[in-house]
Amino acid sequence: MNMAGTILAYFIPIGFLLVAWGGLPPNRARAAASTGLMVAGLAMVAYMACGFAFQFGGLGFAVALPGYESLRGVYAPLDASGGAGGLVGLRGFFLDGSAASPEVATLFLHHLPLVITAAMIPALALAGRLHNLALGLVALFVAGVIYPLAGHWVSLGGWLSSLGVQAQLGHGVVDLAGAGPVYALGGLMTLVGLVLFGPGPRVAPEESPDLPPAHFPLLAVAGAALYGLGWMAWVSSNPLYGSDSTLNLSLAMVNGLAAAMMATLVSQAYSWFATSQADPLMAARGWVAGWIIVSAGAPFIPTWTALVLGALAGIWVPLGLFMIERGLRRDDSTAALTMCGLIGLLAVLMPGVLADGNWGAGWNGVGSGEYLAVVGQGVTGMLVPPGFMADPGQLTAQLIELAAIVVLALLSAGILFGILRVARSGSR
Repeated sequence: MNMAGTILAYFIPIGFLLVAWGGLPPNRARAAASTGLMVAGLAMVAYMACGFAFQFGGLGFAVALPGYESLRGVYAPLDASGGAGGLVGLRGFFLDGSAASPEVATLFLHHLPLVITAAMIPALALAGRLHNLALGLVALFVAGVIYPLAGHWVSLGGWLSSLGVQAQLGHGVVDLAGAGPVYALGGLMTLVGLVLFGPGPRVAPEESPDLPPAHFPLLAVAGAALYGLGWMAWVSSNPLYGSDSTLNLSLAMVNGLAAAMMATLVSQAYSWFATSQADPLMAARGWVAGWIIVSAGAPFIPTWTALVLGALAGIWVPLGLFMIERGLRRDDSTAALTMCGLIGLLAVLMPGVLADGNWGAGWNGVGSGEYLAVVGQGVTGMLVPPGFMADPGQLTAQLIELAAIVVLALLSAGILFGILRVARSGSR
């Protein structure tokens, strides 16, 4: 158990909060700061109460590691044995009873930073547009139900991760660090919220002392640095994969750092070209987008592709902000939609395109000895080096994940924000 890495992983939501907060005007920044703390607390309560059980309640069927034997309850209508193809877990509510082993508690602590981040993405973007009570409901809903469902699907034993075994689609869905369940899901929910609740704050801001605007970019840069450290700590301390010799976690961290560096450079080049000066806030946003774009397939792609992906993320951040604010006429001041929405969706697809087959043999129970008649071939996309076979099935699996995340995000956000909009209209 790498408890130091698990603790440092909490830099992920802290860093994201600072980066998102750094772009807000002073009147909204004050509200967003308190919103972030509220969301973190409510997300922990909801995830402890039911979210963890929904996500990992069937883990005991999927792994043979000690300590998870109590997590053997799952709703899997397509698998009579209950060992794969799960839709939702059913054990571990409140981490109580036989589920309270050290391993289960560690797994809870390890995934909580991603849960908090998933809840923060739409909540921070809508701070100032919705009442704090409504934002609290958003946090509870995301952390207790929506993220855990998506997380279960892509985790060991979930129906998306089982596509390799049950439908012979590659190694099943590959999503190491939450590209779909955290970033794409949160970004798409933000999109629905921004569309339904208009381009600006719902009410006039209260009079309050202005915060010094010059401090915001510095805090955003500090937040970006913390986010990167948290990302690496989370990947290196994953209790389910830390001892997996077929998974190159060091390569994952190198690729994440390479993508973040390239995204920062490209976003700064764009800023310099457009405004004749570097922009620290844009640098911070590009840095975070670089980590996000490799979050699904970082251990499986070659480093040169991480540089390419980082450049893609770096150019999208300023262009995406321009398109959202001028095209959709929505205020994405936190850049939650820009950094997380499309970047997260692209990240989901990358293992199906760029994974080179060198790592991940046996991932999700597929090809532990050989795969596609090649001994030792691991997770493989469409662009592979000599000696490996391209795998269209992996790309198909990633496309299915993308479609599932889009449907879940739009449907759940439409219902939740639709109810909140009707309630707000009725209270006027």
